[in-house]
Amino acid sequence: MQEKLRDYAWNLGMAFQLVDDVLDFTAREKTLGKPVGGDLREGKVTLPLVYALEEATAYRRFTHGEAVGWGLLAVLRLANLLGALPKSEEARMAELVRRIGPLPSIADLNERRIVELLPQDKKTIGGRIHWVIPERVGKVRIMNDIPVKLAAAAFCEVQASSNSTRMGLGAPTRARA
Repeated sequence: MQEKLRDYAWNLGMAFQLVDDVLDFTAREKTLGKPVGGDLREGKVTLPLVYALEEATAYRRFTHGEAVGWGLLAVLRLANLLGALPKSEEARMAELVRRIGPLPSIADLNERRIVELLPQDKKTIGGRIHWVIPERVGKVRIMNDIPVKLAAAAFCEVQASSNSTRMGLGAPTRARA
């Protein structure tokens, strides 16, 4: 009985964390009760791609906030590829990420290495990555059956755009001390 309660508490906490990770940037300020993007500005968001970006670059290339920005852009692209998020909403949410500030390029990162690292994120449960997929502002769904190839495709599309000044995504990578 104690083990079942512990598992229930852990799963409940994980579910809260998954939803909380995305609500800060998908909810409306009036609904959220605080400024949208606050957690993002403080680097409090975690996503599987954030971990992969940081790990793939030995935690030296990006600030946590920069990795979060790219992770959010990739999960928005993934949500659109899944048909869960309309292109107009993807663009609107991506604009919120871009308003925080410029992101360094990810054009030279090894896509295979990023994909290898995805299952090592803390939101992988029973060997399945639990993705928080936005459907619209204020609504997300948790999915654990997303094909790795689709997640890789989303990352590659965002990666290809990382040097695009037209989209406002790219900025020269700066060295970290």
